Amino acid sequence: MTVKAKRFRIGVEGATTDGREIQREWLEQMAASYNPAVYTALINLEHIKSYLPDSTFNRYGKVTALFAEEITEG
Repeated sequence: MTVKAKRFRIGVEGATTDGREIQREWLEQMAASYNPAVYTALINLEHIKSYLPDSTFNRYGKVTALFAEEITEG
């Protein structure tokens, strides 16, 4: 089975659109402690889950690692 791995930015430090705030320490702690052997985060299209293999709402993959780094461009 071919594994496709691509990095995605899932959050940044600061205010969110719904008024909450993401703290730098939270991101650093998540990256340092994430262990897919203990709890694997799954990638879904929506919060809706389907038991049918050909559904639009199937799973698209698993999160294999988390990284915290400074944004240097963009």
